[in-house]
Amino acid sequence: MLSMPTYATYDLHLHTHWSYDACAPVEYYFRRARELKLRRIAITEHFTMDSLPDILEVAQSCPEVKFIRGTELTVRTPMGYSVDLVCLGMPIPIPPEVEQVFG
Repeated sequence: MLSMPTYATYDLHLHTHWSYDACAPVEYYFRRARELKLRRIAITEHFTMDSLPDILEVAQSCPEVKFIRGTELTVRTPMGYSVDLVCLGMPIPIPPEVEQVFG
């Protein structure tokens, strides 16, 4: 009988050196996910998905860790507040109306 955790083992908010507030390479997160036995990770760079080719290349070498495409956008609420929004499962190619948000 397999010993599987009864809870989700995901990290869905990671940034690499492609984001302004992080310095870790993509490989680091897949290596750590494997060590920690995470089943899924999402790399959610700020305002870009330019890291996607690098991520997909590294993900191939770590098939036991599933990758979820994502990004983090800052949006303004109707009340004028800026909030960060983690967007998971981003489509490829990015639809034009979403591409406008990336600026």
